Amino acid sequence: MFHGGGKNELKSLSVVIVVAVIGLIFLAGGVGATLNRTMTTAACEACGMEVEKTDVSSLLVVSSDGGEHWACCPICADVIGLYYVDAEIQGQCFACGQDIDIHLEDSQLSYVEFSGNKEFIKVLLGGMCMKNKLVCSGACAQSVHQSYEWAADIPEKTLQEALMIGNTKLETMTVGYRPISIPALSYVVMGTGVALLAAAPVAWKLMNKGQKTQAAN
Repeated sequence: MFHGGGKNELKSLSVVIVVAVIGLIFLAGGVGATLNRTMTTAACEACGMEVEKTDVSSLLVVSSDGGEHWACCPICADVIGLYYVDAEIQGQCFACGQDIDIHLEDSQLSYVEFSGNKEFIKVLLGGMCMKNKLVCSGACAQSVHQSYEWAADIPEKTLQEALMIGNTKLETMTVGYRPISIPALSYVVMGTGVALLAAAPVAWKLMNKGQKTQAAN
């Protein structure tokens, strides 16, 4: 059996533990959400647009030193590839999802890895990043033209023509790592968790002090 003071102390300890556990939950949730975003999202190193790494429109540019650089569209991928001089651009057909790997050597189109006819690979030039698309065949290009109103009349460019456009844009763009934005809510959740964890031992001391004062009286 607990005496009155022991019961109060146990009750106080329970409150402190609950506060600490809630703090841990908030902190873990905020950290987890932040880590998940950094693992699944990247910023285009040419224009800064944020992209989902698994999106069919996103392209990964691997430089000769093995560094990974993300691009939001084929033109930005060319800009990044040209910046690093020797690079591999890993993309997918916007219509069917087939892998297309474009290799640049000494800032020139070297060769393309693709399971079908490489001559039919085109870049649909929509005039802005979100409308520039990589397609692997005439059928896929036609599918995009017919499926999206914004793509109905946009021109088709060969990989070499797209590379020339990228070369022109490289002169006016700054290429480099860009951090992604973290939602303010994540910071609020993590801050709340830290505050609760910090408050737990303080609350424990205050409760003990109050119990000792009552006992003395």
